[in-house]
Amino acid sequence: MNLKSGIPLMLGLLASFSCTPLASAGDLLYEARRGDTLWDICLRFSYKSGCWKQLGDYNEIDNDRAIAPGSFIRIPRDWLVSTPTVGEVLSVSGDVRYDRHNSGNLAPLALDSDLHLGGRIVTGEGSARLRLGRFSELLLREHSQLILDSLGKGASSDVQELRLQQGEVESEISPGRGSHFQIRTPEAIAAVRGTRYRVNTGSAGTTRSEVLAGAVNVAGGAAEVDVTAGYGVASRAGQPPGPPRKLLPPPALPSSLIESPLPVALQWPAHPQAVAWQLDIYAQGGDTPLQSVLLDTPAWRSATLALGCYRLVLRAADAEGFKGLDATQRLCVLPATPPPEPEPEPNRWWEPLLVIATVALIIGL
Repeated sequence: MNLKSGIPLMLGLLASFSCTPLASAGDLLYEARRGDTLWDICLRFSYKSGCWKQLGDYNEIDNDRAIAPGSFIRIPRDWLVSTPTVGEVLSVSGDVRYDRHNSGNLAPLALDSDLHLGGRIVTGEGSARLRLGRFSELLLREHSQLILDSLGKGASSDVQELRLQQGEVESEISPGRGSHFQIRTPEAIAAVRGTRYRVNTGSAGTTRSEVLAGAVNVAGGAAEVDVTAGYGVASRAGQPPGPPRKLLPPPALPSSLIESPLPVALQWPAHPQAVAWQLDIYAQGGDTPLQSVLLDTPAWRSATLALGCYRLVLRAADAEGFKGLDATQRLCVLPATPPPEPEPEPNRWWEPLLVIATVALIIGL
């Protein structure tokens, strides 16, 4: 199934998911198999008395003998025998904390930690790369809050609903896997099948969705718009998404490796619509930024980077706050070249003898 033909199916699935209130965050999404009944599902996952009766109401199922195979059944996290693991931490840089039960008890997020249904991740001056399910990777950037709302794993697909309360997340979803993935913010829902895109929501009450590859369907205010690669849309609460806006092109960076001692410097031509630039600095082979710098001129200089090689990722931002496509530059910081040692003064042992001989000659005359 291609992306375009799959969008109606996605929207129907998302519409059925959204009939339950946000207070139900943390649902396990179970993909029904042939012959499943609500009684069987409750026996497998829940300890709750009367689960099968309430589960039917929760999912608006009147006849549990006719559950369609492949449909997803929501099971509230509070009903589960145990909270399932839904992902893992691939890398962490800086201040990142995790609240497993979304109860206000934050602890530092460690590399290789498991992530659980309903958990909340909060970044300060730091970022984290996460793997959710089998087909999704996310980069949660600085000053962000992400809740792992509802997730499930079927025989051949993943279903993931995430809530970005603030900040920015960059998503990479493997194409062709039949997975259903959405990021919900206070202003919009961005739903996708196989793509790379960014979602940013902030205090101004606006969500910006920027598509780098593939396509995304953005819904809000009882309307929706399809956004293809190289474009972005803005959404405000209760309003339909704006028209797709073309993202700025990648900045023109040098094509070859930069090798230099400190201080290192980089310059690039300014785009006429660019008002700022975001520069991310990665260690060679790293996948979370060591630093993220916002620049108001098309130039950067550093005298503090440690010796070693880095990957620089640069994108321009326009006046509406949309960030453009990425440019990448390789940089190696080399040891400072010591100044050359001064050449030794020539040995002038004969000069004093010449003076003495001259004086002696004068006296002899």
